[in-house]
Amino acid sequence: MHRIVESIRKALGAFIAADTQAERVIIHYYKTMSKKHSKKITDMLMRMRINVPLYIVTINKTGASDYVGFDTAHPGLMPLSGTYVKLGYNEFLLYNNSRYGSDGRWDYLFPVKVKLNKILTEQDIPRRSA
Repeated sequence: MHRIVESIRKALGAFIAADTQAERVIIHYYKTMSKKHSKKITDMLMRMRINVPLYIVTINKTGASDYVGFDTAHPGLMPLSGTYVKLGYNEFLLYNNSRYGSDGRWDYLFPVKVKLNKILTEQDIPRRSA
């Protein structure tokens, strides 16, 4: 985890050095991030006095059949790519296939599961003094 935090710190440092203001930090992580690990990132942001919200996005393929969705208006039953279904608080099923219109084929039948977690808000970080 130390290398991830250091990589994020370097990337943010380079971004800010280019005289650019970040509006938010969004991290795509391969699994649900533990509070212990996300705290290391929030601590680093606080040390850098970067006053932006932090979001952790987890995207997983759902090769399992526990979540199923159908488009009953289409003969193939596959929902359009971009269709999403809310599963719970900040958790969604996203159909990401090659069906973009009424015709077309699809290559990947299973949707991806997306989790969005807002870890840090602007109010959590002290403001930089001018």
